Amino acid sequence: MTFSAAGTEGLLRGKRILIVGRDYFFYSREITSELQTSFGAAAAFHPIEPPGFVYRLLNKVGMPLKWWLERYHRNVIASAQRVPPEIVLFIQVHQIGDIVAKYREAFRSARFVLYYWDSLKTHDYRPYAHYFDKVFTFDCVDAAQVAGLNYLPLFYSNRFRELRQNRETNYDVSFVGRAVSPWRYDELVKLRVWAKANGVSLFDYIVVSPFMYLRLLFRGKLLRHVHFRLLGEERLLQAYCNSRSVLDLPNNIQSGYTMRTFEALGAHRKLITGNPNVVNEDFYTPESVFVMGIHGEMPDRSFLYSQAKFSPAVDLYSLRTWILRLLSPLLTVGHDSNDAGKSIIGIS
Repeated sequence: MTFSAAGTEGLLRGKRILIVGRDYFFYSREITSELQTSFGAAAAFHPIEPPGFVYRLLNKVGMPLKWWLERYHRNVIASAQRVPPEIVLFIQVHQIGDIVAKYREAFRSARFVLYYWDSLKTHDYRPYAHYFDKVFTFDCVDAAQVAGLNYLPLFYSNRFRELRQNRETNYDVSFVGRAVSPWRYDELVKLRVWAKANGVSLFDYIVVSPFMYLRLLFRGKLLRHVHFRLLGEERLLQAYCNSRSVLDLPNNIQSGYTMRTFEALGAHRKLITGNPNVVNEDFYTPESVFVMGIHGEMPDRSFLYSQAKFSPAVDLYSLRTWILRLLSPLLTVGHDSNDAGKSIIGIS
């Protein structure tokens, strides 16, 4: 990946940026914080869905909640209209669908950009792409197959980079993630068995939703050593800090690289991944990345304990660079407000 941001950093200073996105772990808030502290932007973040347990519960059981969503986003728009944004960044949009049109109507002179770290196979957001000036995806296959989708991999924040200074480790392998399907839990169980049989020290923290836990329990499957709460950022950093390597179990229907991929390499921790495409990337080195299914089922101790050599290209995947690649096209190209919303995505 090559990118030059010369002359564009200063263009973000003082920019009014409204961010609407999934409040996933701490990532959307870290993007907001980076814009504020590193670039001097006036950035504000709002979750794309109403916060709180009641909404999540009713939504999970299939209650019709469009009225709730509409009321919530009317309030977000009204709040933002006090100081209208110049850039509106959506991180996902399928949760609200055509409600995004209300943002276009309210902020006609703003530039709109959409970013997805989901595959089109998971959520097809193409029906809403015409509301945005630019659309980016973390999935390289989606970007290659659909005209108008721009490929932009994920990132790691500076807090992970700072872990490079710590070389003392307590675990050979760590895994922190969410079981979005029983498959990921089953793969982790295999890892636990492998680690115990091979004398590999393992730290794992897997989160499941209470709904999935109960559904599988009623079917006779008990999920063991799982959690219902996400691991906080400080504990996640501590887990990475104390580990020689980080396990990545990507969703098998997506081609994009997970946040875990870049956090591990950004922290200069070895990566164990199931994504075979990684061998073609500039951040790959055989001394730092083990690909399950290509290099073997699981790494042996020689990989875990050997000296790692990390590619200099890892530094190109920082959060700072990600922001510049995402927003630079909106800052450096002349904008006619009459052209707003004319981004065309090929639909097949």
